[in-house]
This record gives sequence, C-alpha cells and structure tokens, in this order.
Amino acid sequence: CGDGVPQIFADPKLLEQAVLHLLNNARDAAAEGNGRVAVTTSWNPGTVQLRVEDFGCGMENQQIARVFEPFYTTKPGSMHTGLGLPIVNGIVRQHGGFVEIASSPGAGTAITINLPAADKES
Repeated sequence: CGDGVPQIFADPKLLEQAVLHLLNNARDAAAEGNGRVAVTTSWNPGTVQLRVEDFGCGMENQQIARVFEPFYTTKPGSMHTGLGLPIVNGIVRQHGGFVEIASSPGAGTAITINLPAADKES
C-alpha cells in the first residue's frame, strides 16, 4: 500500500515470531541500558529491511560471532534458552533473506532482517 514501497512474500505467523524474538531480546538488553528500543523499516532496491535496536550494554565480537548458535545466550540465568536468534535466522533464511548484526560494548545492538522484495508482476 502506497508510495512504491515493495511488498514481501512471507508467512505472517513466522515473521511475527521472528519479530517477537527480536523485540524480547531488545527489551531485555534495554533494561541494562536506558530502557529504549527502536524499530524501523526501510527498503533498498530488491530488499525490505526491519531493524530492531536496543540501547543496552552491547556485545563483544566474540559474542556476536556465536549468537546464531542454538543454546548460546548472553543472558544470565537458566530461564533463557538461547534459541531466539537461531530461530530468527532460520525464519529469515527460509524466506530468502539474511540477518545483520551491529553491536559494540556500551553502545547497544541493532539487528536488521533483510527480506527480498516481491516482484511487481507477482
């Protein structure tokens, strides 16, 4: 709807699950920082992006390298399964997309879902 922003073809329930995992992670991380979470969307030719950013404590490069490993978690305690980001990555890849992570200690984390735009003829 409107202004030339392309649509995507995605299973709405799976996409909702991915976004909820990102929001839950951002909420938990933001609690360690200033409590803010930002959600933005954008698009480039061929790709629609959804970015979830927290302003929490951020991650070291060693942590970033492992976040898609099942059962790896940066959260303390046994309540966290370490499955959220592997699930997000799996859902996004299933839809032909990819996930980008930008983070540094003390500066928060931004995770961007990149999904292919649908062809206008489809």
